[in-house]
Amino acid sequence: MRRAFLFVFLLLFLKCENIAVGEKDTGANDKDQGVTDKYEETAGDIEPEDAIATDDWIPEFVESKDSDTGVEDIQFEDFHEEFVDVFICSAPGQCEGFPHDLCLGYWTCMEGKCNWNCEAECVKEGDFVPVIPDAPECCEGLVKLPCDYPDENGDCQFCLGASVCAKCGDNFCGSGENLCNCPEDCNEIKPCLGLGETFLDFNTKDKCCDGLTPLPDCDIGEGGCLCKKCPCYICLLYGDGECGAFEHICNSPKECASKEKAMPYEQSECEGDAYNADPAGKLFIEPGKNSLKFIHTEFPMNCCLKIEMKFIPMPAEIYVMEKIPEPFEPCFCNCLFTLAGAIDGIKSGSYTLTLFNEEQDKVVQQTGVVIP
Repeated sequence: MRRAFLFVFLLLFLKCENIAVGEKDTGANDKDQGVTDKYEETAGDIEPEDAIATDDWIPEFVESKDSDTGVEDIQFEDFHEEFVDVFICSAPGQCEGFPHDLCLGYWTCMEGKCNWNCEAECVKEGDFVPVIPDAPECCEGLVKLPCDYPDENGDCQFCLGASVCAKCGDNFCGSGENLCNCPEDCNEIKPCLGLGETFLDFNTKDKCCDGLTPLPDCDIGEGGCLCKKCPCYICLLYGDGECGAFEHICNSPKECASKEKAMPYEQSECEGDAYNADPAGKLFIEPGKNSLKFIHTEFPMNCCLKIEMKFIPMPAEIYVMEKIPEPFEPCFCNCLFTLAGAIDGIKSGSYTLTLFNEEQDKVVQQTGVVIP
């Protein structure tokens, strides 16, 4: 009797051993397919050895039995459609490698969850600091410099809204430093500015070449002088008593008494009868570096008229006047003439060349010109 009992117990034990670990027998009688379900798993089954990523809740698994098949299904309680990433941990080291806020900081493990803590960081050499309340400070040994910078011509350009952290004062032109914000370290040789060249800077010392003077870069307008609202200057040959190249009444009033400037010109002798001639004549122009030459030919005028040429340099127009000198006694005949003029000291840019003839009391020629 005892032997029979032991034999039956051994058979039952071997049968249990054949059931797969993590699975359980469903009791189905299908010979071709055994149906198994995984056992339930809860938050208490998770080992703290490795942190895992999950949502902000951990559902409980429950079983329900299908009445037709006898198979027990696993269902979720309290299902949610919105998820919040949470990383479970038992120590801060288990949080390394997980995504976090874009800031420098460190991980902590609080109440079994990974937490990323941002910490304030100093600004490194060559990096910019915004001009805002509670902005970060430069790292130790660095100072805040203006973010001014030199352009391709070496002229300093103002920069607003930020500073740059650098080691200005160590006799080395390092990251974030340049001739404009740290000249004591970046003592590059910068060429001086020549006649008619302009610059933008509050400091005018040693900007213009020897013999030239920095003067406010103003223009002649319709109703008076137009001066820019900035520290804008132009290098001029000032103090020689002449209203020279690039000078006019608005940037050099002591040497230019009038907005009309004299210019070199020539007038031909009578070149033929002006009968049936075009009263506008013909105009030919030759622009050069900060200069312009023009020829006004086949132009009808009184035979005895020797005109005077003057011009007004304006921001977008070169206004040339063919004026009648005083006194003038006209003759009783007209001739064709050629007038030639040359203007020096024009800023580079696009202009309208206008020719006004005082004898006809009107504009006789007008054309566009680009001064290189």
